[in-house]
Amino acid sequence: MTGLLPSFMIIGERKCGTTSLYRYLTEHPSVLPCTVKETHFFSKSSRVVRRDIEQYRSFFPSVTDAAVQSQILDLDECDQIIETTLSKPIESGRKYITGEASANMLMTVPPRRIFDVLPKVKLIVVARDPVARAFSHHAMHVRFKQEGRWQFRFVSDYRRDFERERWASRLRIRGPYLAPGRYEESLRRWLDVFPREQVTVVRTEDLAEPRAQAQVLETLCDFLGLGRFNFSGVGAAKLNVASSVARDEQTAARLRAYFAPSTQRLERLLGRSMGWD
Repeated sequence: MTGLLPSFMIIGERKCGTTSLYRYLTEHPSVLPCTVKETHFFSKSSRVVRRDIEQYRSFFPSVTDAAVQSQILDLDECDQIIETTLSKPIESGRKYITGEASANMLMTVPPRRIFDVLPKVKLIVVARDPVARAFSHHAMHVRFKQEGRWQFRFVSDYRRDFERERWASRLRIRGPYLAPGRYEESLRRWLDVFPREQVTVVRTEDLAEPRAQAQVLETLCDFLGLGRFNFSGVGAAKLNVASSVARDEQTAARLRAYFAPSTQRLERLLGRSMGWD
């Protein structure tokens, strides 16, 4: 039987808690997980996406299945990648939705590529204080370098890497640490294609505080057309959380000044404060 197509996508950004939010949402009795959290399907060319959309369905469960199993990659307390398998039974007669979470999409995937095949999909953006996000992303790449991954052999001291990317950004060259935190640039691309009512933005910081987290999940239930559900307890364990990240306040202050114009534009676009001052 053909699988469901996603009703929602968590499209990023990286190091912002997309894994945790996805796990929370799939605790709702009417939300079925994708068989893999990140399909990377829309990283393919538009031609391939249109041609293989039925193959994309195979990543998602069918309501006639007895259960769905999902593989999610997490980081354990030692920053090692572990695979977690989720299993969820499917009840006959219940109305279900499904979705995926690919943290690389916000900045890298052309929104039209998704809109052409899923024009009604709801999009969830998770945004974290861009300074904290940059330090966290760099620390992850340092760990990858220490593990011997050759593509990260050029990772250096964060001060040097941040400064190199800051200068490159003047030439409109996007790097991995600063560009993802300029959320307004990426978000406008999506709002140029998708109706505004299909896009919502969640602050990572709100997912870390129980009362704010409950409010976020309640709001997302409304956004996704789901009945209210008591999510208490589901956020006890954070996923993809690395160990402490080295940083110095002088570099943090420089980054704060760098991101300030972009954050201000984001706040005007959303009509609310992000609280990252």
